[in-house]
Amino acid sequence: MGKNQLVGNDEFLCTEVGQVGTRFNGLAHIGKRVMMSDGSVKDVYYNGLTGEEVLGTYGVRELGIETIRPVVTRGIVIDIAGENSVRRLPKGYEVTVDDIRRALARQKISEESIRPGDAFFFRYGWSSLWSDPQQYNDSPAGTGLAAARWVVDHHATMIGSDSWSSEVISDPDPELAFPVHQ
Repeated sequence: MGKNQLVGNDEFLCTEVGQVGTRFNGLAHIGKRVMMSDGSVKDVYYNGLTGEEVLGTYGVRELGIETIRPVVTRGIVIDIAGENSVRRLPKGYEVTVDDIRRALARQKISEESIRPGDAFFFRYGWSSLWSDPQQYNDSPAGTGLAAARWVVDHHATMIGSDSWSSEVISDPDPELAFPVHQ
């Protein structure tokens, strides 16, 4: 370019690093393909933002994780493995609302004491497999849709777990893919 014949490079890296450690999923992580009222089909993310509004060439334009402000709230560990008297829940174990309620009772946390804005952290015992990636990634235990609705009904700020997905893999309904994420 220009009289001086400037040349340059833009480094563009496209990769999938997967679930390599602790992380925080942003609101642009998962969306849903939706038939719009005008008949068009669009990818829709949090708060109704479309893929055209959210996604950019070099990352997301909206809903990026960098926009999250510091979170200060009460965290509640829900020990599902402990409630089931196991070191680690079995592969593909779907955590139910009953599991959650029994774990809370065992931990002497009343459901009525849960406040909007609390954060829930589920212990499945899955972190014991961290040094064995093949087993760690193979069908982790996690919450199912009913448990996810319980979380939403309690107005949690966020959830976390000691598995890479937080939700059960694979979903009991083979026609659904990561419905708890949605």
